[in-house]
Amino acid sequence: MTEEKKTENAAGETPLVASEYPMTGLALLALPAWEPAMLRESLLSDWQIDPGEPPASVQEPWIFTVDGSLVVIGLEPHPVPDNAADLQAKNSPEWPGAVEAAQTHQAYLAVAVIAQQTSLVENARTAVKILGSLSSEPNVRAVNAASRLYSPEAYRKGALAMKQNERVFPIFNLIFFGVWTPVEGGRPAGYTVGLDRFGAPEVEILESPLQPMELRAQLVHAAMMQISRGRAFDDGEEIELGGVEFRAARKPSVALPDVITSQLEPVKA
Repeated sequence: MTEEKKTENAAGETPLVASEYPMTGLALLALPAWEPAMLRESLLSDWQIDPGEPPASVQEPWIFTVDGSLVVIGLEPHPVPDNAADLQAKNSPEWPGAVEAAQTHQAYLAVAVIAQQTSLVENARTAVKILGSLSSEPNVRAVNAASRLYSPEAYRKGALAMKQNERVFPIFNLIFFGVWTPVEGGRPAGYTVGLDRFGAPEVEILESPLQPMELRAQLVHAAMMQISRGRAFDDGEEIELGGVEFRAARKPSVALPDVITSQLEPVKA
């Protein structure tokens, strides 16, 4: 979890159209069924959100509005296509049950949250609230978000952190932070997945003098800087992360195919 710091866009910056950056996620189901009435109870209990009466049939999409966002939830009575859930499970090494959840789920709920009269940040909060409340349903095996699978308990825990502090931004429910070592015995490198949904390029650090966990903290700091100020790093801009000076450069990604990232390179003293 991290706290959002509100800043203004740079002068002359074209403001983002929030509705063009929807937040999406999947709730993987053990069986092709769900209980909308249970979700309504959870939303009321968790966030004091009343979505209204659900549709008469669970086969119909449930569409409602929350704080300036349009929420659409639909049941897909089949596994996630193209083995996508199995691929996301590989990004979840900290959850031993991820592979089994991906391989055994029989259906999923597709959730889309679209900003209509709210900001990208608040729209993202709403999406995490919806998925966090869905996680309490007993038929949910996993939550597919931020290019990884979460256990229902882990995702819900991250979402509920917003109840304790309204300034908390559930970044780990929204952004994936990958760390790897390109060369055996070399320095760690890292990248993000999910910043594109905030109108910013992904961040990549290919050479950090710090340890992997410290590098991950640098990536989190860099991601929050872009989200908070509502714009990407300028090409050539210098920033400080964890006591290290970096210079941003827009380049093709090393970790992600066919993606242009904002690579942060250490500034040589």
